[in-house]
Amino acid sequence: MINFNHLYYFYTIMIEGGLQGASRRLNVTQPALSIQLKALEGVIGKRLFVREHRRLTPTPAAIFLFNNARALFETASEAVAALKSSGPQADEIVRVGVVPTLHAGVVHGIVKPIWSAGHYVTIVRDSLNKLLTRAARGRIDIIVTDVAPRGLLGEFEVMGPRARKLIVAGAERFRKLSAGFPRSLNGVPFITFSEANPLRIDLDAYFKSKRISPLYRGEVDDFSVLPLILEDGAAVGVLSDVAAEPSVKKSRLFKVGDLPRIGSEVYLLVERRVSAPLRRDLRKAFQEKI
Repeated sequence: MINFNHLYYFYTIMIEGGLQGASRRLNVTQPALSIQLKALEGVIGKRLFVREHRRLTPTPAAIFLFNNARALFETASEAVAALKSSGPQADEIVRVGVVPTLHAGVVHGIVKPIWSAGHYVTIVRDSLNKLLTRAARGRIDIIVTDVAPRGLLGEFEVMGPRARKLIVAGAERFRKLSAGFPRSLNGVPFITFSEANPLRIDLDAYFKSKRISPLYRGEVDDFSVLPLILEDGAAVGVLSDVAAEPSVKKSRLFKVGDLPRIGSEVYLLVERRVSAPLRRDLRKAFQEKI
């Protein structure tokens, strides 16, 4: 899982154009920044910078990651500026729980109106069951999930589901697979979901019904990281159209085919103790942005 400190250090390096400027801005030594950067590269499995003539040149993976992180941190900066005049009161703190499989764009669409309303926001990533447990103890106010919520949810206003389209995507070398999709996936290197992901059951059933046997090369649930892996060209995989869009627009990934029988759905669970105006704004964001 990505550490947000590592992500912020990377974001600052990109903004400042190198380690020296980022070191001054963050008041962190350059060797310490290098260590944090290597840790982030270890998590995503990609090199983010190439050293050329004593300068750091961002790789395509770094540019992709920066574009996704920028909106998150710019919105956070706006919220901090709005709160500088006074620290958050207890009723101004909004605690958001997010399941790990959600793409950053989905999370940003939900969190932005909360920050815009001047609230102090904390974000926690965990499984849905653990987030519900936290909510029962009064530690979570809002949950964003792509797993259908079940059980006693009387304390929540449940919004959704909002369907997200799923596609199979890959680098340019796999572009030709679209001609015979889905049978063209037979024997093709494929990144699937983990067994803990409900989409894995649907995907396996789909392949079985079509008598398709991909060559599985790994398991990844995080739609924020998976595009970076697929851009390497070692395998194809399943992405939501939202997660694939930035890479497709830049011709780093190509759609191989649609998965009409498999859907990814997003739910928003809002504790009824959350103020009515904020719940109204969240409903609007959920309908328009997700």
